[in-house]
Amino acid sequence: MSNFLFFIYSYIIIPWLIIFLKVISLFNKKIKQGLEGRRETWSILEKGNLSESKVILIHCASLGEYEQIKPIINKLKTENKKHRIILSFFSPSGFNRANDELVDMIIYLPYDLPYSMKRFFRMIHAEVLILAGYDVWPNAIKWANKFSVTTIIVSARLRAGSHRLRPIFSIMHRAVYGLLDKVLTVSEGDSIRFNKLGVKESALEVLGNSRYDQVIQRKGEAVPNEDKIANILRDKIVLVLGSVWDTDISLILDPIINRIKESTKLSIIIVPHEPEDKILNLIESKFAEANIGFVRSSNIISDNDRINAIVIDEIGYLAGLYKFAHLAYMGGGFGPGIHNVMEPAVYGVPVIHGPRLNSSETVEFLDDSGGGYLVETQEQFNSIFSKLIADEEFREKSGLAAENVVIERAGATEKTVKVIQSYLT
Repeated sequence: MSNFLFFIYSYIIIPWLIIFLKVISLFNKKIKQGLEGRRETWSILEKGNLSESKVILIHCASLGEYEQIKPIINKLKTENKKHRIILSFFSPSGFNRANDELVDMIIYLPYDLPYSMKRFFRMIHAEVLILAGYDVWPNAIKWANKFSVTTIIVSARLRAGSHRLRPIFSIMHRAVYGLLDKVLTVSEGDSIRFNKLGVKESALEVLGNSRYDQVIQRKGEAVPNEDKIANILRDKIVLVLGSVWDTDISLILDPIINRIKESTKLSIIIVPHEPEDKILNLIESKFAEANIGFVRSSNIISDNDRINAIVIDEIGYLAGLYKFAHLAYMGGGFGPGIHNVMEPAVYGVPVIHGPRLNSSETVEFLDDSGGGYLVETQEQFNSIFSKLIADEEFREKSGLAAENVVIERAGATEKTVKVIQSYLT
């Protein structure tokens, strides 16, 4: 980043962004929580007595990046007991759901201002800064470098056509990415693109994606009311609709309801992306109109043979619900982007999804293997959905292909931790 652009970023863009967020926080509880949390970061660090510590600093933008890096945190914690692990977040969604048993301290990353980051790295005494995915802040990298903190991005992806590769943005990023000590990429294509963004060839290494290890570790996770859910779904063909938005509901729910009317052997678990009253009421009104028996997960008190739909009105355990599934529809593909398809795939469940993929290489692997199915219309959904319901052999073959996509790509965690440990004292 040229000195001029760096000045503009540090003393104009970021200060105005902070002012904007403070105004928005008057109307948005999530942003307000993040701003208040950043004020508390300094007192948490002061109370932490870090001056004599060896620190591993791990930064995640949000919950998704945290889930991706959890296997790495676990292994680092187990094998490096002399080090304290500090976990920082940008977003409250990650901060609020992080497991503090895995780390020694959880904080919000301070604002990316020069004086804030200078103070931060002076206090934290980190040996390494590990970045999960993509959340690279220029002043954080600059001051980590000044304090001789090794900077490493893990499970790094940079999609073709990323705005970061466009000329004006590339100029801004090249000097920052050039300061990174290691960028551990998911694929060779990612390495090529990061090299174009200024990362030195000697800093690049293809190690894969630790998220595959995470979903394998989480497989079999218990869910609330598991026995009661299992009783309701006993002897049924189960479709799990994961992280669905209203745009998904409008496309797929009518064909599913029609199929349930034809055969009571089909049951569904439907998990809204955000279990708010608006979407819950939309779903339940459709079931009520069709005389389909349903129950909310928070109200399950006994099994009931007349129930064909379980509506999840709680958060935090979608991944564990795929243990009940014979097939899955992954939401977001007709809205902001598809959710994590590894979660059903690890259970050997074929996955139907919409067209907005967010450049997920796993979706492409699934589709190419025969374990995933892209649909763009209601007719396409109904066709593959009906085939997967009716043809058990086809469904099982497809599910095995989906599971193999995950199993064959496991192992990034161990390789990544070895690289990190080579920089620890």
